[in-house]
Amino acid sequence: MRTKCSTSFTLDRRLDKDGQPILKNLPINMDFTFSGKRLRYYTGYRIDADKWLDVKETDPQTGEVFHIQQVKRGARNKKGETASEINKRLLLLKSLITKIFVESAILYDEVSVDYLRDVLRATLHEKLTSGKRQGTDVMSVYKRYAQEAEVSPGRRKLIVTALNHTGRFVHSQGRRLIYFDEITPSWVESFWRYLLGDDYLNDEYKNLKAPLRPRKKCRNTAISIMRGFKAFVNWASLPQNGALMKGNPFSSFSIPSEQYGRPVYITKEERDHLMYAPMPSKSLERTRDIFVFQCLTGCRIGDLIHLTKDNIKDGAIEYIPVKTRSQRPEVVRVPLSEKAREILSRYSLPGDAILPFISNQLYNVHIKEVFQAAGLNRLVTRLNPLTQEEEQVPLSQIATSHMARRTFVGILHKQNIKNEVIASMSGHSKTSKAFSRYYDIDSETQDNVIKNYLD
Repeated sequence: MRTKCSTSFTLDRRLDKDGQPILKNLPINMDFTFSGKRLRYYTGYRIDADKWLDVKETDPQTGEVFHIQQVKRGARNKKGETASEINKRLLLLKSLITKIFVESAILYDEVSVDYLRDVLRATLHEKLTSGKRQGTDVMSVYKRYAQEAEVSPGRRKLIVTALNHTGRFVHSQGRRLIYFDEITPSWVESFWRYLLGDDYLNDEYKNLKAPLRPRKKCRNTAISIMRGFKAFVNWASLPQNGALMKGNPFSSFSIPSEQYGRPVYITKEERDHLMYAPMPSKSLERTRDIFVFQCLTGCRIGDLIHLTKDNIKDGAIEYIPVKTRSQRPEVVRVPLSEKAREILSRYSLPGDAILPFISNQLYNVHIKEVFQAAGLNRLVTRLNPLTQEEEQVPLSQIATSHMARRTFVGILHKQNIKNEVIASMSGHSKTSKAFSRYYDIDSETQDNVIKNYLD
């Protein structure tokens, strides 16, 4: 979402009954423009035309042009309101609408004029009455927490996601501000129900175009958001952070556990087939090579895209995973197999890059196309993330960069390699719940047990 915007103030020019311009007691309007749209907002003040200043001046030092639009110094309007009072209001409006727009652009794919007008009105009302309200604004502290928390980039992204959904919930209640003493067990319950029910099919979104409607969240996503919010609440309860949260809003609400199906990954034979499968374009050839290299090294895509030639030492790649760098800065070492070295030899790139990376989003799109081109459409059983029901889908439909990481772990597990050895190369904690999922007993292992020991 582009956040480029501009604000200007103009007098509302009108004609009298004789067709002559009215020059006295004219409304001052604010025009806020963004993405080809314009919000016109009445500032609440009027002024005579001859008391209004609208000029452009150039800074002699920098050459920068300033557009000055304000009431002339010393002037008063018909109500006796001073230039200082009116101009202060104009600056407040400019600051507020810009802040609201930038924050909304983060929360939503597209921002409407009506939405900005409603939020601005609500904010101005809250500023007028804020002196009567006791407490600290939750969202402003939440934003500070998202910026200051000492966590990995991946964890920070989850915090921001939880922050954005919390903001949306507050907005859905017709509010812009909410205070810590309002975060009660019933509020938490309502937030949980909102996360589970927030769907583009809801009546409140019926007038929005399809791209603007929120996607339905799976239960695991809602759980992740609630855990992120609870972590923030715990942080805000600490004395060193002001002890802003006095009670425990989660006293009667227990966040459920995520539900995951058996990890889906490709076999060693499918990986080798993919490595040499012809592709219809150079871009898909590059995606194929990057994916197979992931299968051979077990790197998360967030780590892989940052690997350079300096990470290759004595026939292995060495790095500290970004996800665990702040809490567990352990070096991961993965020896490069013959196939991994073969892939690296296909590229001679300028600078320090080892592979021709593209954006993560485009990479995942191309992976599915690579699987289609290679004919990897084997049906697999998975737990649907939205319905939590088992379903059968082709590999090409659910292939992502993380499937490569699962393939690395899954293939080694089938060879009865010790968990500690695999964890040392995948970067998992030995007690990680995610790590333990890779060691679910698969159907092939079950078939071999029956064939070898019962037949």
